[in-house]
Amino acid sequence: MAVDLAATLRRKIAFHYSPLVEMLISLHVLHDPERQGVLLPWMVRFREKVSPDLMRELRYFGDHYCRWIDVAADVLRIEGAQDLAVSIFIERLAALAPSVFVRRLLGGRLEPSLIQQVLDGQASIADLDLAGESGGPGGRQALEELFANVPGVRARFATLLDGYWTACFREEFYWIELLLIRSIREAAIELDREDPGSFLVRLSRGALGVEGEAPALSPAAGAPPPGWMADEFDRIYLLPSVFLYPENLVVGGSGRIMASYPISPGVYLRRETLNPPENLSLLLKVLADDTRLKILKLTAERRRFAQELATELDLAEPTVSRHLKLLREAELIAGEKEGNYIYYSLRLERVADLQTRLLDFFRT
Repeated sequence: MAVDLAATLRRKIAFHYSPLVEMLISLHVLHDPERQGVLLPWMVRFREKVSPDLMRELRYFGDHYCRWIDVAADVLRIEGAQDLAVSIFIERLAALAPSVFVRRLLGGRLEPSLIQQVLDGQASIADLDLAGESGGPGGRQALEELFANVPGVRARFATLLDGYWTACFREEFYWIELLLIRSIREAAIELDREDPGSFLVRLSRGALGVEGEAPALSPAAGAPPPGWMADEFDRIYLLPSVFLYPENLVVGGSGRIMASYPISPGVYLRRETLNPPENLSLLLKVLADDTRLKILKLTAERRRFAQELATELDLAEPTVSRHLKLLREAELIAGEKEGNYIYYSLRLERVADLQTRLLDFFRT
């Protein structure tokens, strides 16, 4: 029986996006922006939202535990990581056993048994091979603080992540999410049109390959060398990322592999996203008038007819009628005829919808 290898491979592929992974890697960009030069405009703008206390904690962990950001890779090794909420991750982090937390904070390169020996006083920090795992002038002191008070450092790290997500990144992710969803839609269309093996090689920038095929592309600078073979896995999760550009993060295990693919930050600068929708511009122009705003406020209180509004505003009735015509065309007010009068009332749902439409424009 003939087997369609391309169809089989295509069925293995699933697209996801992860606010947790984006948050963790954005912290790395904030701490070390020189590695991500294309993201400097974002960093300069966003850093204003981060409080001095949060930045101080970020510098502490970034300077003293050089591989702490590898916790993002650890996240991807967790079953169902692509759907893991930030709050749930922080709860799990706060509940980690001391030896597990230390191992993750130091990049996962130390044996848990050796870490436990140091925690139990049966070995010293000097017995650990920590070359490159701590940095800065206070690196040694920070390591001593870590092993002396793991629960305290663990709580401090969890507080940093919770504060950063709650006060800063959760709101920022609203518009980042739109970019991730758009990229998934575009990639899914490309997958339907392209050979899945070539698609994986191209999207992962050479980090993923297909058994029996030479990579169609050479890996980009900074990308991991080819060696992950998609055929070896039952499920392939592809995660778009703004903050990994132009690098990749690839983690495999338990019959599945998770691979990020970069979204160019240039998407923020696409000219078409700078042009507001025509109906939004017209709506804002209608609102940019003191008299019309007064009419909206009065009609929000109760229904009113034109003569009543003219008296209330001390204006000529034809003038009020012109303003009412514009407001009706913008669907900001509704008119209902009763006898010889037309009673006008504010369409509050249209005003509420305006906020959503503005946010959609700013985040796109």
